[in-house]
Parts: sequence; C-alpha cells; structure tokens
Amino acid sequence: MQLLHLICKSGLFVVAAFERGSQSMPITPVELVGTVAVALGVPVGTVKNYDRRLMEASLRTKKGHGRGSALMGAEDAAVLLAAIASTEEIGRAAECVLMLYDLPFAGKTSDHPRNEYEDISFLCDALGSTEKEVNTFGKAIVAIMRHLVGGDDPKHYFGFEVSIAGGAPYAADLIITTPKKTRRIEFYRKGAIGNTIDACLRVKREITGSAPVIVANAIAERPRAV
Repeated sequence: MQLLHLICKSGLFVVAAFERGSQSMPITPVELVGTVAVALGVPVGTVKNYDRRLMEASLRTKKGHGRGSALMGAEDAAVLLAAIASTEEIGRAAECVLMLYDLPFAGKTSDHPRNEYEDISFLCDALGSTEKEVNTFGKAIVAIMRHLVGGDDPKHYFGFEVSIAGGAPYAADLIITTPKKTRRIEFYRKGAIGNTIDACLRVKREITGSAPVIVANAIAERPRAV
C-alpha cells in the first residue's frame, strides 16, 4: 500500500488507475504523466512538457477508443522515461530520445576494465529474451517495461544512466540490481565517446530502479510497495 499512499498524498490523478482496478481500464496520458512525476520527484508540468514533445513527434500513442483518450502502454512509459533521461532541454526531447534509443550494445565485456559490466546475455536471461530483441538501448528499455508490466519481478530492479555531452546523449548504461549484486550493460556507438572529448560540459542523468517499477505497476494496475 505504500505506492498508493504516496500517489494519493501527492494529489495527482494517477490514484484513479488504482481505485478502478476491477474495471481493467488502462492508464491515460494524464495518469502516466502524474505517475512519472511522482516516481522521479519532478514537477508534473515538466513531465507534461516532455510528453507533449513526444506526442507531437508521434513517438507515443495519440488516440484511443471510448471517450477518445489515448491509452498508455509499456512502450509509452519507456519512451517518456528515456526522453527525460536523454536531455535537460525539453525542446530537444524527441531528437535526443531517438539518439538514445539508437545506441547499440557496446559489445563483449570480457576485457572491460570495470568488473561490474556484463554481457548482454545477462539481460536476456533476466527478461527471457533473445539478443536481437534487446541489442539497442531502445529495444532494451521497451523490453524491460513490457517485462515489468507483465508481472512482478522481485529478483531484478532495472534502472539506467545516460551520459550527455553537448546537450545530447552519447552513451547509456542499463543498471540491473539483484539481491546479490549490481551489474551494468553498456550501450554506445563506436567512435561516439571520442567525439565528446572537446565537450566542456558532460553530465549523467540516472533513472533509478524503483521508477520503472512504479510506472509499470500503474499501467498494470497492480499496487506494490517499492
């Protein structure tokens, strides 16, 4: 009940997704925005502006059935979380999230200097997916959200960290936390990191593992303490 209490306390519309669970009504854009705002601890207006940019670029669902409100799924949640992580410049949200989504898996990690990095097979085992289904950051984050919406996974928390230079993402790490360890899977385009050397400002933006769980539970109408 912790999640339900948190969202009620914030006075946001997302509580409706929990109260009407018996009706199996999917989450709306307003509810998704409110849920993400609570999960990330950022103003609703900020998340709404990111969402608007994605809608205008046809990167999230626009229309639904019934009363005409779009119905949000795992793909919509994934792109909204990724867009917020990809840039601080809301006007560039659509451009930057596409750049982030296009980042490929960095390759084998047997000789990586940091031992917390894993091969993509680690993610495949966690999700029950094939390498082809998660070999770019975009495919991976969508697969993760589908996995979380599909059911509870108490063995894994999935977060991610995006590296930005010149206002645009050039690399990303998936962060997978289990009861025994935390591991990373690296995504970047070969040569891209070298191109950021002259950038005077580099920042990292991280979505922690609890946020995707909160958002997935709202979509699945499955309250759970995190």
